[in-house]
Amino acid sequence: MLRVVPPTISDERVDAKHARGREGRRPKVKVCKLDSDCFSAVTIKARTDRGHLQYACEDDCFGKLTLSDIQGISFPGAYGRRPFRDLWSAWKTASIFVRTDISVPQKIQYVKEGVVVLDAAALCEILRLAYNTCTDWTEFLCATRRIAAHPAIEENSITEFYRVAFEKLKQDLKEESQAARKVKQGPIGFAGPETAWLLEKDGPRGSLITKAVTTYAGLRDALAG
Repeated sequence: MLRVVPPTISDERVDAKHARGREGRRPKVKVCKLDSDCFSAVTIKARTDRGHLQYACEDDCFGKLTLSDIQGISFPGAYGRRPFRDLWSAWKTASIFVRTDISVPQKIQYVKEGVVVLDAAALCEILRLAYNTCTDWTEFLCATRRIAAHPAIEENSITEFYRVAFEKLKQDLKEESQAARKVKQGPIGFAGPETAWLLEKDGPRGSLITKAVTTYAGLRDALAG
């Protein structure tokens, strides 16, 4: 059958468009990705917030602590008996006495003059003491993944110091927890489908001795033997 096409119709390709998209295909779904730290990091704003270095709990957990309770830092003589007060106060003093590049008389002079030389390692030890002393701090350090921001104290920006010390303590606590887990003693069983029988053989494999069984009775006999 021969059809005559009017000259008014173009020979160019025509792409059909429908309500569902070109050629009837569904249009691609546009996804907006939002990156935010709000679910993984904490922004500390006020002294009443847990995690603030001047936070004071209702039980006054730090009331009986002294600077000598901070592990890993040596305080000369009566300086070790000075009250801990709060993390910020203890950190300022500990950051001076943790240094190894100046003499003890110089350290004492710095403390008397109110010199601020912050040290992340000293803060890490203070955070550990807070973790072991106050349940509010224990809960905060366990529940928080990262520090997003901390307000300046006495015009000192401390967020980066806090992040470094916080992450170091979290890593140390994780490693200590893993090391404290006891190695399992005795036989260990692995279950598998019947087809796995072809891959199993009785006998020693390196430092392990394997015994393949297919029934509970066989398992009982293997454990008894």
